[in-house]
Order: sequence, then C-alpha cells, then structure tokens
Amino acid sequence: ERGRVDLRLEAVDSLDERVLLTFAVADDGIGIPPDRLSRLFTAFEQVDTSTTRRYGGTGLGLSICRHLVRMMDGDIWAESTEGEGSTFRFTLRLEKGRAPVARPGIIDTPDAAEGLPGPDRALRILVAEDTQANRLLIATMLERRGHQVASVENGRKAVDAVQTGLYDLVLMDMQMPEMDGPEALSHIRRLSATAERLPVIALTADAVPESRSRGLAAGFDDYVTKPIDWGRLDQAIARALDTTGTTG
Repeated sequence: ERGRVDLRLEAVDSLDERVLLTFAVADDGIGIPPDRLSRLFTAFEQVDTSTTRRYGGTGLGLSICRHLVRMMDGDIWAESTEGEGSTFRFTLRLEKGRAPVARPGIIDTPDAAEGLPGPDRALRILVAEDTQANRLLIATMLERRGHQVASVENGRKAVDAVQTGLYDLVLMDMQMPEMDGPEALSHIRRLSATAERLPVIALTADAVPESRSRGLAAGFDDYVTKPIDWGRLDQAIARALDTTGTTG
C-alpha cells in the first residue's frame, strides 16, 4: 500500500564493442523468506502458497524472466530481507550504440527513404490531437528535431489556432471531439489564401487504403498512420513542404 521501487542501471565493464550492464529493481516491501528465495525462479512457484494469499498470479513471471535473460547470455538473481524489501538483478552484455552525426536542422532516421531528407530548418508546427499522451509524445519528438510546437485537443481549437497564429505545418488527427479532422481542414482552407496553402498532414490509426484515399481527397497533403513511424513522418513533412513551396 505504500513504499517505493527504485530502478537502477550500472555499466559493469566494457570490452571492444560490447558492454556488460547490470539492471536492478529494488523495493522496500515485505521481503521474501530465505527458504523461498531459491525457489523464486521455478515455474508455478509462489512465495505464499496458502489458499488465503493476498496476491494472485501463476508463478510463471520470474521463470519466464529467467529464460529470457539466459537466452541473451545473461544471469538473474534476487536478494531479500524480510520486512525490509527485495532487489532483483539481471545482467546483459549488449552491443554499444553509436551516436548519430548531428547536422543542424536535420534529423537522420534509420528508416528514412533515400533522397527524402527531413526539412533543413526549424518549423512552427501545430499538432491537433485529442489524446493527451499522444500530444505529449508527438510534441516531444518534434521538439527534439528542433521544431517549435503548439498543440490543441480538437478540430475547433485547431481552426482558431491557425486563424490567430502563424504556422508552417499542421499535423491533424482525423477523429476528434467537437470537430473532426476533415471538417477542421475544410474550415482552415476557407480562412485565407495563406491558410489555403498551409500543409496539413492527417494522423490516424486507420490504415485502410480506402481511408487514405478519402483523406487525400478531403484535401490533406499527406496521410500518416499511428503508431507513428517517425521516419515516414519526416518524409511526409518533407514532401508536403516541397509540394507547397514552403521551403523558407
């Protein structure tokens, strides 16, 4: 009912292109009796085997963890003191990552198509998306690419934002409360000559080809499905800016 869980990661050693990491999950909970520790990673075992135990489960979780860790040439174990808490640790030896070579204003993505680099300048982007978690994720990723981002939660606010603000691009969810994406786009196109040329890319979980065709027919400059493939989104933005001539 109360307490804390700490997640820790430590680099133990580093050889050539690989590094040995130790992961630890530590809590200050009820702890585990010493005679039960050795059986924790056995399939279908429970620390509390009584018929009145408070916590459910099949007793398979830690057994599966052990199999996964050993498949990756690692090890896993637990340490615990009754009444004080437990710490579960596992090790993995992984290949070292390589930092990408940064170029100002350009984000390189592994799955970006040849000949379609991202925009070469920071953009002012409006994100219209009704789910708060999606708005935060999209804004964070775009800001990491050097762009300035504003976000709204429905189509009506997107129309108001375009009317009162200055944007280079709009990313628009198709299904939103109060006013959906296609209706909002229709209103935006009628605001002014500038808004008529504003690149607007549809974001949607609907990957059906017919839906894409309807979206493009409604006037969207491109159509990107969720979960978002960031390389494809970069390509869509580059295409939309090139098509509209909005190149700065």
